[in-house]
Amino acid sequence: MKREELTAIGLEPEMLEKVMALHGRDVEKHKAQTADEAARAEKLAAQIGEMQYSAAASAAMGGVKFSSKSAKAAFEQALSAAKLPCENVALTGFDEFLNKYRADDEQAFEMQSADKQPVIMRPTGSQNLGEMQNAALREAFGLR
Repeated sequence: MKREELTAIGLEPEMLEKVMALHGRDVEKHKAQTADEAARAEKLAAQIGEMQYSAAASAAMGGVKFSSKSAKAAFEQALSAAKLPCENVALTGFDEFLNKYRADDEQAFEMQSADKQPVIMRPTGSQNLGEMQNAALREAFGLR
């Protein structure tokens, strides 16, 4: 709305000022609403970005086995701080980050199955342990 248009239709200066004041309030109200909605849109876009990054990180970490919950939490925190680029819900450079982190703190990860040494258990004590236990049970129940 322009002053010239209102003057052209015959509004007197006093009425023109009142109309322009009302119009100005409406314009400012709509500007404020637009600014609020723009800020809200930015906040939602940031949340979407965080969710996509989180989903990409979870997908990338799917096959990684950690030695403890705290080791996993520390890795997740370091990965979040690294802010790797996320493209198509995949973290670019994740393998390099994982290899570097693994080299820096190998204790944070479970040993690979090829790295695991078998544990050999050897019996201790009497060779007739089973027979001794059976005899003790028979005696306890009054069976001989």
